[in-house]
Amino acid sequence: MPIVGNLNEFPLPEVLNLIGTRTGRMQLLDIPEAGVLLMDLWEGHIISLQVAGVYVEDPTEVIRKLSHVVEGGYGMFEFRLMPPEDLRGSLRLALNRVAMDLCFEVDNAIGTTRALIQANPTFVLISEHDIWLEPELQAFFNGIRGHLASGIDVKSASRIVGIEPPMAYANFNKLLQLGMVEILKTSATNGANTTNGRRAEDHSHPERDNGHTVLHDRNRRFQQDESVAEAPAENQG
Repeated sequence: MPIVGNLNEFPLPEVLNLIGTRTGRMQLLDIPEAGVLLMDLWEGHIISLQVAGVYVEDPTEVIRKLSHVVEGGYGMFEFRLMPPEDLRGSLRLALNRVAMDLCFEVDNAIGTTRALIQANPTFVLISEHDIWLEPELQAFFNGIRGHLASGIDVKSASRIVGIEPPMAYANFNKLLQLGMVEILKTSATNGANTTNGRRAEDHSHPERDNGHTVLHDRNRRFQQDESVAEAPAENQG
């Protein structure tokens, strides 16, 4: 019998702790902007992660991908026991360590996002691409489209569309990454302004900043557990 659940109710770190030392394959389904993720687990370790059919080889990137799953907070998981010979992968990431790192990364990201929301940046339209947007993002864009020419801040957008500021900020960040909006720098009363965490000179007129808002991404090295027995050899077939 597979272990199945909703990531809304059971966050990924809890699921990993639940799996423990079981050997098998976990699917993470309906993950925003990722689709399906596959993880092969062997005796308490992640030995491989696939995102959209592509293997992720760098341990730091594995944590980053899984952090997005936790931050999103929705999707489904399914774990099935499998014999070791049906698994493949060369990673050796201990599940309990990964669960702790995910909690730390998400707490860090939430704190950074809150600080950015508190700064209440203003966004302006720079280009409308003829591309498909996911329904929620399209609805958000349609709701604020008329305000983007002169600029609209995160809190105003959240009120207009009827969503919480963190969700409004997340949508702005997606539009930013797509090159559809940029952050507008405005003069502050103290003679300086701040955009994307940088101090800028005061100007009599607002000017635009097309730099992307980038959450602080710490580079961290993950020590692989070499004390365990050799994991299943990678299946070259």
